[in-house]
Amino acid sequence: MVGSAWVRSLTCAIVVLVPLSLAQTASLRLPTGEPGPARLVRDTPPPRPDTIDVGAVEDAALAQADRLPPAAWEVDALAVELAFDLPAMHAFVHDHVAFDPYPGVLRGAQGTLAARAGNAWDQALLLHALVDANGYDARFAFGTLGDDAVAALLAVAPNGARVPLDDAPIAEVLAVDVARIGDRARRDHTMLLEALGGRVTGGAEADRSALVREHVWVQALDHDGVWRDLDPAAPYGEVLTTAASTAATMPDDSHHEVVVRVVAETLEKGVLVETTVIEQRFEAADAAGMELWFYVQPDREGVGGAIATLFEGAAWLPVLLVDGEVRRGTAFELGGSAGGLFGNDLFGSASADLVALRLVLATQAPGSLPLSSTRVLYDRAPPAARLAGAIDADDLEPLPDDGPPTAFGGLHHVMVSTGGASPREHAIARAYAANFAANELRADGAAGDYGLADLLLPLVVADQTLVVASERAIVAGLAADGARAFVARPRVFLASLLPFPEVENGTARLIDLALDGVDVALGASAAPDAAAHHRLWYGALQTALETEATLQAARAVDPESATIDSVSLAMADAAMRVLTPGDLDTAEGPALQGALADGHLAVLVGDPTRFWAVDPASGATRSVLEPGLHPGFSGGGNYVNSSGGGPRYVVDPSSGRNLGYIKDGTYYRYGRPPPSRCSGGTEYVMLLGCVSIPASMTVGMVTGVMITAVVAWSIVALEIWLY
Repeated sequence: MVGSAWVRSLTCAIVVLVPLSLAQTASLRLPTGEPGPARLVRDTPPPRPDTIDVGAVEDAALAQADRLPPAAWEVDALAVELAFDLPAMHAFVHDHVAFDPYPGVLRGAQGTLAARAGNAWDQALLLHALVDANGYDARFAFGTLGDDAVAALLAVAPNGARVPLDDAPIAEVLAVDVARIGDRARRDHTMLLEALGGRVTGGAEADRSALVREHVWVQALDHDGVWRDLDPAAPYGEVLTTAASTAATMPDDSHHEVVVRVVAETLEKGVLVETTVIEQRFEAADAAGMELWFYVQPDREGVGGAIATLFEGAAWLPVLLVDGEVRRGTAFELGGSAGGLFGNDLFGSASADLVALRLVLATQAPGSLPLSSTRVLYDRAPPAARLAGAIDADDLEPLPDDGPPTAFGGLHHVMVSTGGASPREHAIARAYAANFAANELRADGAAGDYGLADLLLPLVVADQTLVVASERAIVAGLAADGARAFVARPRVFLASLLPFPEVENGTARLIDLALDGVDVALGASAAPDAAAHHRLWYGALQTALETEATLQAARAVDPESATIDSVSLAMADAAMRVLTPGDLDTAEGPALQGALADGHLAVLVGDPTRFWAVDPASGATRSVLEPGLHPGFSGGGNYVNSSGGGPRYVVDPSSGRNLGYIKDGTYYRYGRPPPSRCSGGTEYVMLLGCVSIPASMTVGMVTGVMITAVVAWSIVALEIWLY
């Protein structure tokens, strides 16, 4: 029973809204019965409007935020509503937060509230945050569950929350056309099933008992001096097991982690050597709220140093930009054997040549093996030489003699998804970014006045729409009778802004779900292969979302110079054939070979660089070709600003930390620091957070074209997602 009048009223209001949300996601449900005919979908970009009112974009985003009450999405606001009522705090988590069977801490308190779901560890963190915010002493209790309790927890996972809270109607939260995504996914899914011909048979689902046996709950010191057990999995005052220990915090090894690593491969005296030039580890719950970018820059400071780079050879520095803070890696050089303008030693060895540079993304779940994905940023070794397993200096592609490699000009945005993205926070961020773009970013000289992190803010927010849409529409849309999908370990999206040398002043936007972590909980009556078919359908849905995002982005560029590609876009016309692991010896390309070596089926869509990888046992399905947009940048369209000035920021006087901003008298909680102009004497350089176009034009990493593109793509991104 809910112990608070506010919770009772909230529940009543939300239950009425649930059918609306379900109706909007009906087109994303797993198709049943025999595959129907492939539906026609639009594979060309939609027309762009003549003008965009960026002020209206801000107002629309704030109107979306206003439809999402703070106490339903923000832990501190919820704690106020449940003031000092321990039974009500317990009842909120017990009744409204679904149970997901995964190990350790994935989402944290805020992410668990936004996800409306979590395992025992994350549910305990949410409840602890509510109790602590109301002034109670609280601690975590740890114990081991018996077989009956484990079975009971696993049995409720497919059903969701006891009293579901609404995830908000999708149309009121995101500018995402669910019907178009569903149509594209159904077409691709039908063609995939026809090509696979019944090869996806499913297999025995993994036993999840070990994931939930170690149990966590909260103990609060009540006003009468008694420690009260608050176990979200049990009625108030009851527990599923006895406490073996207590602690003020969660154990360090209980957290899911995300690793961002960059590896330089060199050829030293005929031997390939890999060296990690930068690596950062993040707890997944923290990383989900961070702005993470990777880029490479010349290892020089000051404008004079940047100009000297062109004549003295280049040392290159890998950099991670973490919430605006620059984290430097180990500088490397291109090497000496190829000679040319940039012929230098690498890591101090005259015999070393840079062969490849790779961005490696990895996730680590407690008690599980790590998963990783690699994006090749630069590779001088021909594929045939790699396949043969023998590479010498004569095999390497020559270094450019007119500047650094084009690939060094990329900006790579790493986004972590745990299932806990808040649509309210995202709506506020979209309004915040639109205001900045309308009032500051379009001003003359803005690119030289702001640091890179601030220049990228609107692009960060627009990219994050992919994460929110995937969690709120795609994963949530997989729910069906007796089945429910959930994020079980960190997912990592990668969005890159790259030079596109094939077109004058060209830039490219690439988006990719590099690492996935979605699982499916099934009821006892589900068919043995049900989970596999849900995962195959999920793969088609996720690719459809990324493809639709790409088509929306294509509105921003000159149609005559835009080149748009994805596996889904090739489905209508390309011939399809299936390769099995037995075809490994004749497969072309490292990605295809890797999929077959892992025991997956590969459904080729045209050439071997574009295919679906399908695990016949689990049904896990992914499209292998980074969906991307390769345009000749057209400079954007005509924009109107009706916002009437910048926001008023709300700052904590004791810490100086930004708490949010005020628009038309309404306060919106948003903790990102306000954009700030650069101080004098920092014309270059990204190490100091500021970039100016005149200085950046003298180096190969961020050219004037790239900085202009950052600003222009930001405006375009706002048009794509916010209007």
